[in-house]
Amino acid sequence: MINRRQFLKSMFAAGTGACCAAAFGNQKDPFAWAQTSGGSGRSLVLFNQFGGCDPLNSFTIPVGVAEYYEKRNSIAIPADAILPLNGSIGFHPSLSNLKRIFDEENCAVIKFIGDPVGTRSHFTAQDIYSRGTTSDQDRRGWLGRLGDTYFQTEKFSTIGLGTGPKLDFLSNREENRPLVAGSLGALTYRPGATRDGGIPVIGDNALRQEILGKITGRDYQDDSSIRKEVDLGHKTTQSSVNDIQAAISAYEPTGDYGTDGAARYLREVSTLISGGFSTRVFYGGMGGWDNHAGQGGIEGTQAGILALVDMAIGAFEADMKAIGKWDSTAICVFTEFGRKTFENGSGGTDHGWGSAMLVIGGGVNGGVKGPEIDADTFSEEWLPQRIDFRNAFSEMVSWLGFNPAPVFPESFEKETLGLFS
Repeated sequence: MINRRQFLKSMFAAGTGACCAAAFGNQKDPFAWAQTSGGSGRSLVLFNQFGGCDPLNSFTIPVGVAEYYEKRNSIAIPADAILPLNGSIGFHPSLSNLKRIFDEENCAVIKFIGDPVGTRSHFTAQDIYSRGTTSDQDRRGWLGRLGDTYFQTEKFSTIGLGTGPKLDFLSNREENRPLVAGSLGALTYRPGATRDGGIPVIGDNALRQEILGKITGRDYQDDSSIRKEVDLGHKTTQSSVNDIQAAISAYEPTGDYGTDGAARYLREVSTLISGGFSTRVFYGGMGGWDNHAGQGGIEGTQAGILALVDMAIGAFEADMKAIGKWDSTAICVFTEFGRKTFENGSGGTDHGWGSAMLVIGGGVNGGVKGPEIDADTFSEEWLPQRIDFRNAFSEMVSWLGFNPAPVFPESFEKETLGLFS
């Protein structure tokens, strides 16, 4: 037998509870929410390049370094095609919107950033980025700690879109968990619907009462407090979903996002910001960066997905400017590790360590951060890690208006990057 508090915890741990699960049709990811209070009122959009993006052919292409062309004979970006940033590095030619934003001093490029372990394992590196620690003593994600510490009063302060129930969203909260969904459009409430012959969403029936009785150890029909909590769960769910669907119906994009994963994610973030949701952190991203073969150079696999990301960011920027939110919204583009300094025998690059991170927005102090990429860089097998990724995320948490110390409790080498003006 479990008590009422344990019952409510089990209800909300999966979103709105077993009796509400059928409301979301075939939606597989858990639906829940976090809440927030205080802070600066700004929003952070985290864009994860799942798989390990190659920085030396995307965001930090070295200018005038002969060793780059020697080590990357077939995939190096020609010097006359690089979009120069500061004389020493440049962007891939597919990144015209990002180049313009950089020239407007609204894009910071951080070189040699990464985790301090450098295992070159997707799973380990992604876990470290998600936890914000190198150990697994605290199983929560850093987003979970952020919410546990500061998010208290407003719904939908942390939203994951298209990511699945990742470690990032683990927290100790019972009723205030992050909303995690495959897409906003999948969040529909259909009263009376069932899933796989399951329990109807609305209405009391013998099976529903029996299951609730087994969970609570009491007669659900005779326990008014349990009935009220279940009914409240239904009403809250329906109200929340209605708010999201209303935002989708009212939203009209300013620019063309495209139809790929990056487009869908950033368009849905824009939908919620435009709809007035006071969300503090959005999390999503796009795969396809693990290019062990056929990576390409000025054209090819990586060039194609870089162009999609650039297009989506350009459309998102236009939307934020149109509603006056560009200065209070920042996008962070990151990946779990970089690639080796040389191409392999299959025209691709293998797992490395240090990588690049972009921070983009009207309130960003743009420019290039980190050590120079020079001839000595290519004497190494991969880019080293010189800047701990938690320095960047800590400054983002501060920009949101919160103290990052409890969010990143593990000691690490501190460096001031000055990402925000």
